Amino acid sequence: MVPWKDKVELYASLETIMNCGCGGYVFHGVYRCPACGRFFLTAYEDHWPPSSADYYILEIPSEEAWRLQDRIRSCPDPGNRNCPCPAHQESEHFHRSTSGVQRFFESEDQSWDNW
Repeated sequence: MVPWKDKVELYASLETIMNCGCGGYVFHGVYRCPACGRFFLTAYEDHWPPSSADYYILEIPSEEAWRLQDRIRSCPDPGNRNCPCPAHQESEHFHRSTSGVQRFFESEDQSWDNW
């Protein structure tokens, strides 16, 4: 999913079922680039049916990276998409509630890159 994943460190990740009722899911990952020290939040939304997938990469401030990491790690079962914990309940919108700068977006319909 992340083409540059061998060059960054994954700090925390979480998948959750989407609240829209489609049965799809959202994946979020908090990453750090050891070369430059910057932090990134990735989001992959997969709506079912009709199939629609969106992929985001946002550069986020270190304070937000640590906050999201702590929130994700507070989950007792991060691999369970149906976990009822507060982190899972909030996670669908992590990428929309950050002050991060969108660096990449790709969809079945469009894409843009802002590096």
